[in-house]
Amino acid sequence: MPQKKKASAPTKKTSTVKKTTIPNNEKMVKGNKEQFRRWLIIDRLLSNSTDGFTVKSITRMVNEHLEEDGITKRNGKPKSVSERTIYDDLHGIQDVFSQKVEIVRERNEGVTLVKYAHPTMSIFNVNITQEEYTRLMFILKQSKSLVDESIYKETELLIKRLLNPSSFSLVKQKELPIQFIQTDSTALDARWLNDLLQCITNKICIKMEYNRNGLNAKRYHLAPLALKQHNGKWYLVGHDLENFEKDQKVFRVSRIVQLIRSSEKFPSITSYFNINEYFKYSIGIHQEVNGKTINVSLQILDKFWMQELALFPMNETQRLTQLPDETMQLDVETYDSKELIDQLLVFGRGVKLISPESVRKKLLAKLEEMASNYV
Repeated sequence: MPQKKKASAPTKKTSTVKKTTIPNNEKMVKGNKEQFRRWLIIDRLLSNSTDGFTVKSITRMVNEHLEEDGITKRNGKPKSVSERTIYDDLHGIQDVFSQKVEIVRERNEGVTLVKYAHPTMSIFNVNITQEEYTRLMFILKQSKSLVDESIYKETELLIKRLLNPSSFSLVKQKELPIQFIQTDSTALDARWLNDLLQCITNKICIKMEYNRNGLNAKRYHLAPLALKQHNGKWYLVGHDLENFEKDQKVFRVSRIVQLIRSSEKFPSITSYFNINEYFKYSIGIHQEVNGKTINVSLQILDKFWMQELALFPMNETQRLTQLPDETMQLDVETYDSKELIDQLLVFGRGVKLISPESVRKKLLAKLEEMASNYV
């Protein structure tokens, strides 16, 4: 039998109007609003949380908040989202707000927990520039004698938090703008800073391998107490849990080879530690085992150093006094250390040592030693 011809499909008319690739404005705005609402809820959950949440629990709490806020579908039923949407939201928050927050995932007893790298992080953190920080600190120093000491310290801490309220993480070199230089030192510091911050915040002990002299690494069992930055380098103050003769030690973060969190919490003996008291007499990070200090007096001759030392004191014991000849006298209590001699050398001709004589002799000896290299 002859086969029947199939009916040809109707020819589709070509429209003369080009299709737009721009989505419907009302739909786009609504989608952005719903997404941003979820981001706000997630940010509130992760901020101020040290333990973290599973994606499942975040999904449940987001849906609870949406229901409480009366967010519904077209049919009137409560609006809810899936875990897949929350995963997308977490990626979106990290991508958009990478300069303010860092989302990390940790395994705890077989469960993956999501959290901010530090509980003070939030997408609403507002940083100030180094220039703004310097200006604010200068104004604050000028008003020191006019305000109560507690108010002064509270304001000083506030300004410091505004300078860097979030993460210490440094992005990869290839992601940096061409005008930004990241040194090997800062990269090594950044490798451990977030882990150390979390352990300090949560009072969790650590075991670490530390390479002090470039030869064999030494193992330490520590309660990490505090972090301090000095001359562009980060230092860790740790309570040595195995050496009670010198229980507190200072470690350079970039020399850490390996870091492992232990399940131990800080021992009660560490509760007395106060970082401001610990470094009260330090010019940098130096500590004296016997705690012995000396009183140093300097005459500041150069206006540059007058301004610098007003903004960045040698330590918190420093006192500046205006002299009749328009120079200034600086008095400071500190350790008789290599750091003191190095700092006096940095001042050069702009600063004159008044006392003590013992430091003057060490300074002259150092200058003679340096001069001998050029004879």
